[in-house]
Amino acid sequence: MFAQLISTLKKSPKTIVFTEGTDPRILEASARLLSGNFLKPVLVGNPEEIAVAAEDAGFNIRGAEIADPANYPEMDAMVEQMVELRKGKMTPEQCRDALKNLVIALQGGTEPATALADCVAVCNAALQGK
Repeated sequence: MFAQLISTLKKSPKTIVFTEGTDPRILEASARLLSGNFLKPVLVGNPEEIAVAAEDAGFNIRGAEIADPANYPEMDAMVEQMVELRKGKMTPEQCRDALKNLVIALQGGTEPATALADCVAVCNAALQGK
């Protein structure tokens, strides 16, 4: 069953976005995915910091796409989508800060997992051109 899934993914590789691009666990997963050629990792964060973290941890992430929120050309569209997803719980400025810094400024008791899931959904949609 797993072999069938891998075969299907190799025919039509998918993209997976990791919002914590400097986390050693994420870097290890990305290195493994890159060697398997069936899922394309996108690491979100500062490219220099990600490169240093990967080198320090000993992981080869050459070939991974790195999306830098500070310089991402679709930032305005992502902020707009995140404001909509947060349904008035966060201002555009708060969404922009959250996306740029990858630090979710939780207000009003929003659960961290919910805020992170919304952030990931926005990033995925923007990266896939939706």
